[in-house]
Amino acid sequence: MLTNKKQKRFGVLDIGSNSIRLVVFHKNTRIPLIEFNEKAFCGLGTELQLAGKLSEQGKLNALENISRFAAIIERMGLQEIQVIATAAVRDASDGKEFVKELEKLFDFSVKILSGKEEAYLAALGVICAFPNSTGIICDLGGGSLELARIKKGRIYDCTSLPIGSLRFTEVNECSEPQILKLIDEQLDAVEWLQKENFSSMYAIGGAWRSLARLHMEFADYELKVIHGYSVKRSALISFLGQLYPITVSTKKPDDQAPSPISSSRAKQIPIASLILSRIIYKVNSRRVVFSEAGLREGCLFDRLDQQQRELDPLLSGLMSIFPSSCEDTHYSRELEHLICSFFPNMSLKYERLLRAICCIRNIGSEEHPSYRSLQSYLRLLRLPMVGITHKERVFIATAILTRYNGSNSDIPEKVYPKIITSEEHKMASMIGFLLDFAISFSGGLKGVLNKVQVKRDKDAILMLFPKEMNISKGQNVKRRLKRLERVFGKKVDLHAV
Repeated sequence: MLTNKKQKRFGVLDIGSNSIRLVVFHKNTRIPLIEFNEKAFCGLGTELQLAGKLSEQGKLNALENISRFAAIIERMGLQEIQVIATAAVRDASDGKEFVKELEKLFDFSVKILSGKEEAYLAALGVICAFPNSTGIICDLGGGSLELARIKKGRIYDCTSLPIGSLRFTEVNECSEPQILKLIDEQLDAVEWLQKENFSSMYAIGGAWRSLARLHMEFADYELKVIHGYSVKRSALISFLGQLYPITVSTKKPDDQAPSPISSSRAKQIPIASLILSRIIYKVNSRRVVFSEAGLREGCLFDRLDQQQRELDPLLSGLMSIFPSSCEDTHYSRELEHLICSFFPNMSLKYERLLRAICCIRNIGSEEHPSYRSLQSYLRLLRLPMVGITHKERVFIATAILTRYNGSNSDIPEKVYPKIITSEEHKMASMIGFLLDFAISFSGGLKGVLNKVQVKRDKDAILMLFPKEMNISKGQNVKRRLKRLERVFGKKVDLHAV
């Protein structure tokens, strides 16, 4: 493997049991921003359970697609590339022989991951995306199921089981008791799995992501972002019970419109739903969180030093996506300080979100004023960010929407995700209005807001600033002060002292 620490991009070629994927990350940093991502269903492991070997057609498919990926890697000039092979290659009697053929043909080194290594990297991917998370990591592939126990962002146990969507192809799809017996035998053999309950389960894998898309449609969930989609145990169990032994259609029955899942994934849905329901039952998890980050993101995270790992992925991600908006950190801190002074008991959760909001305060500045609020709002809802929940996405987007004088009436009903509570919506709106006021009052200039003192009592909020600053209220500032009075329900005034 060639390495060059100065190169920004880093690629992972993942040779899986069902599919092969090349992912190129934009930067070799804390944030897994993807520059290139292509998958090909090759089916290397379709005959593994019966024959113990890789599928001959699967190998032909793999060679064809890896040849394409190798050409892309060369054309990109990508020097940092990690090639990994998982369950099918690991377990097949001809797996090592196939790897030697790949290394000879394409002049790169292929690492066959052990089951524990695969589980460990999948867990690292989740920790990359959900820092300080606690629960069980479950990564369902075509040839295996990887499990890992994590607590406050640390990995404690890793296990790989021969349970995968391709392992059950020879079992009649209606033989539910037989399949359940096979799944339960494997899960019951994992000692650490029996010792504790896991309040949160993090689900990784293409088949489970397809399940999440189906559940979003079923629940009429407004924010169509898989990563961070969280479903309570009771709601998901009820839904999963409807998917076995049904073969999920790729057409909707009412209008023949395409389903949210592909035909290649649809046939894996019944067994994937059965496996997921058994794990939820065994580990007694209260919720399932679907993660887009897994093995490949774990490979990236594994390369980082401890200092990089400890960076806040939300703030680091925003700085990577909006570098020009995040350049003036001094002014951002002044904004943050002033807004915090209006909320003396602000929680750490809100302080973190406020820091992000102040950092990206100007992301819509280049948009036409008529569309600025809506475009900024929708962009923030859909950004490829990690380290953030769906509630936090909506909170940040709502604050920026309000900062640009937007309101719910500006947003079409069908795209407005009612995911946050009315109290959370009120808090986000207050922050947005304060942000708008502070930027207007200071003229966007450093060294103004840090001289403002905020004093509160039960009837009024008073902002004091030095006379020598010679800042007139002006029409725009007065208008924003009146709006703050309506929002806070008390008198808000500025005084030079």
